[in-house]
Amino acid sequence: DDVPGLRTGKSSVRDLHRLLDAVGGEPPYVLLGASVGGLISYSYAATYPEEVAGMVLLDAQVPGLLELERYWPKEERLWNVPKAEWSNAEEKIDQYDVNVYAQRHAGQEPDIHLTYLQATPNPGKGWGGPPAWTEAVLDELPEYLENFSPGVLKKVKSPHYMEPMIPDRIAKEVEMLIASIPQQGAAHDGEASKK
Repeated sequence: DDVPGLRTGKSSVRDLHRLLDAVGGEPPYVLLGASVGGLISYSYAATYPEEVAGMVLLDAQVPGLLELERYWPKEERLWNVPKAEWSNAEEKIDQYDVNVYAQRHAGQEPDIHLTYLQATPNPGKGWGGPPAWTEAVLDELPEYLENFSPGVLKKVKSPHYMEPMIPDRIAKEVEMLIASIPQQGAAHDGEASKK
């Protein structure tokens, strides 16, 4: 059902936690985040590290983008966007708040696997923004990926909104990430069998 009001970073993480709990699946989870959903996935993983085994991000925003707002005209910087504009967007997500919330978790990344699918041949085009901003964001991406073990960047031929364009590829990447995660208890079982 539609929820009234704007979604913030904190409320988005809380809602995702409640949703996963209501579904009844057992953690750890592999999160799939697209665009600004990458910030929500990141914040969830930092808030509930024991519940996340990995993430697949689809041309997603990453923490630290607020530091790059200097490339935008002053009136278009995230903190100057009226709340009403976020309220009228389909997702009703306060992107400034989500960025601030994710940035608060910088350095708290859990030791998880991450696959980042970058849209090409025009990386960053779907994010909008001045070319210098897009270039700066793309320069930050390798540093972000270093926070994960492993953090893998894969360039895919797709527009920013890749879900309807390459769903099979996305599903394959999720399956490959899951297969690459050591099974819980595998080391423990191996030790027991040696005794």
